[in-house]
Amino acid sequence: MRPQPAYDAIIADPEFKRLLSAKRRLRAGLSAIALLMFFGFVLLTSTPAGSAIASIRIGDIPLVMVLAVLIIAAVVILTSVYVFWSNRVLDPASVALREAFRP
Repeated sequence: MRPQPAYDAIIADPEFKRLLSAKRRLRAGLSAIALLMFFGFVLLTSTPAGSAIASIRIGDIPLVMVLAVLIIAAVVILTSVYVFWSNRVLDPASVALREAFRP
């Protein structure tokens, strides 16, 4: 059971609200980028134009395979951005809030 007054004070704190807002914006932005990449790839490869793209080759490798590997690499980069931003911005703000409300 949590002590209600301390919980209410933390929830009402403007710094806590700013931290939550920053985290939500970061998650929403990175998720939107990932979804656009995934659905864009599916739409690109599932249309008649996608059939033409599937026949394009770079050496012996189909262009679609290259795009798929690039999407996987982009997701790793997006994850790295989230970890970097979380470690550099969100975690220090969280520690500062924790210290401010520590009894």
